[in-house]
Amino acid sequence: YTSDASFKNVVVKLKEYKNFVLKDDLIYLKENNTEVLCIPQVLVKGHSIHELIISKAHSILAHLSAQKTL
Repeated sequence: YTSDASFKNVVVKLKEYKNFVLKDDLIYLKENNTEVLCIPQVLVKGHSIHELIISKAHSILAHLSAQKTL
């Protein structure tokens, strides 16, 4: 998180950001009585971590929907 411009200050000054919580070295945004995991902007082997997460989720969900039609 410290290399991400959006979350760097949250880590450094967590007490100033009341809508965020740090658990197990992960940052969560508190929103509507729910905690949402914050994903920093980082590259993994040249690919955005956001891209990789969406691609993996799409792959999993696409396979599940095929099973639903059987």
